[in-house]
Amino acid sequence: MAAYGSDSEPEIEYEDKAFAVGPWTLTARVIAELPLDVLFDLENKRDEISGQRAWPGSLLLALTVDRKPELVAGRTVVELGAGGGLAGMAAAKAGASSVALTDGDARCLGLLRDNVEANGLKETCAVSRYAWGGAGAP
Repeated sequence: MAAYGSDSEPEIEYEDKAFAVGPWTLTARVIAELPLDVLFDLENKRDEISGQRAWPGSLLLALTVDRKPELVAGRTVVELGAGGGLAGMAAAKAGASSVALTDGDARCLGLLRDNVEANGLKETCAVSRYAWGGAGAP
């Protein structure tokens, strides 16, 4: 488990979790469960942590890609607001020719790079910063 923070900010702990997606096991570093007081403190400071969590929707999308690989096989895939990158990494495993994993949060980008490397997908997945509605394509 890793953590970041300072004396004046709550410490956020991360954990490496394994997610079974069809025949693959994807590893993603995500925020560990946080006590409610820490969540409320982060919310009061308007600190964005949503992209650093593994959401059920991303896992469901990854499972859909596993069940219907023809949706992504041989194609270029872009995941906007990728967070931990589960759906995009599943697309890479399912045969996408390239995957652009994007997020607007700098902390998410570090997690994305770690996750891509941990899953051996550096050849297929590129990580870049992109904020929705911003100028320029990812």
